[in-house]
Amino acid sequence: MSASPSPLPRNAETAATAAPDRGIYRWYVLGVLCLVTLFNVADRYILHTLLEPIKEEFGASDTAMAGAAGTVDSTCEDDGGVSDL
Repeated sequence: MSASPSPLPRNAETAATAAPDRGIYRWYVLGVLCLVTLFNVADRYILHTLLEPIKEEFGASDTAMAGAAGTVDSTCEDDGGVSDL
């Protein structure tokens, strides 16, 4: 019975060349996190920017619009208060 080949490299030189480039992966992860944060902030600004035109179109009161905006902020975009620090 022959020994099955090991999936791990046998020496350090092979291990160094077999490992993925972690520097590129780190930049990729950082870029994805920046894009997610950008969309999160843009989403909040778009909602609050459009409140006045929506209010005028539907004839809603300030109280109704504040309730609608507060509901959206507290339910749909709840991040556990992390961004409020």
